[in-house]
Amino acid sequence: MKDKFFSRFYTYFQGVSKHLVFTILFYTLWLIFDTVQNIDFSLLSFSDRQIGSATLSAFDVGARVSLFYKSTLLFIFVFLFLNSIGFLIYSKYPTIITSVETQIINYSSIVGISLFLFKLFGSQTNESLEIIYFLHKIAIAALLIRLLFFRKNSISLTQYTLIICLSTSQFFLVADLANFIGQEKNPDFYLVVFALTVCLLILTHLFLTRNLENKSKIIRHLFYTLLPLMALPLASFIKDEVFLVFKSNNIVVENTLGIYIFLFLFILAAVIYRYFKARKKINLSENEILMRGYFPLLLFSLLSFCFYNYYTEFNEELFESANVYLPLMEFELFNVIPP
Repeated sequence: MKDKFFSRFYTYFQGVSKHLVFTILFYTLWLIFDTVQNIDFSLLSFSDRQIGSATLSAFDVGARVSLFYKSTLLFIFVFLFLNSIGFLIYSKYPTIITSVETQIINYSSIVGISLFLFKLFGSQTNESLEIIYFLHKIAIAALLIRLLFFRKNSISLTQYTLIICLSTSQFFLVADLANFIGQEKNPDFYLVVFALTVCLLILTHLFLTRNLENKSKIIRHLFYTLLPLMALPLASFIKDEVFLVFKSNNIVVENTLGIYIFLFLFILAAVIYRYFKARKKINLSENEILMRGYFPLLLFSLLSFCFYNYYTEFNEELFESANVYLPLMEFELFNVIPP
């Protein structure tokens, strides 16, 4: 019985575990990083110590060496433990390990591992790591929704990506509406995007449960139609820029709501135009819609929003700093030798 178990585990480790290898490495490194960051290397005991630069600096070299071996053992133990959990899940529910949701977690973990490596060289990657954790939460929620309520449905990796892009862009609509009704702070990004993603996933699953022909074609046309929504981050700051342009030209506008409504109607008109265009023959696949449309426009919109600044840093000191050049000017213009 034991030989059979180990044989099955070895077979799993050689093949199926590749669907989890980056996930397991990511969370193993996360645990080690969390452990290492909380270690104090202060020298508290002087017994059997030799005088050296580390001792004079009250640095416990032995604790650091011990931490290396402990981290190595911890890495091996956690790696095997998580693989054992993956093996047990595969034994009971083999489709989970090879599911699209698991692929999302596994692929995004590659980025997470890279961020940990950057962190070794002093880069601040905590906020970027939060995005990785967030994607994992979305994938787990999507997996639970599908297994509990829509077992017969399947959503592709591209469709998941398109849905997350739509949720991300719609956050800016929610945030702007919240500001217009009097909220001083923007709502929590992760909470809003998570809720929007879950809603869109449920709507997609409900659509897939209907007995319709050409479901994939309808979904592809729908994603094609909603592409202009990726410009919502642009509208979020363009309304402020237009307001300032009007103000600088002595055009008084009470607030930015009217400008935002105009921009939103422009985006909505683009959606309607693409809807009627999509009724004709569209030869773009979902991957092409994502790579040629969603990603470029959303990245451009997000980067523009993040780097937009409605004021310019201004140095109040304009005169004293120029005094160092006055002797040169006097010598060149008036032949006056500086003191």
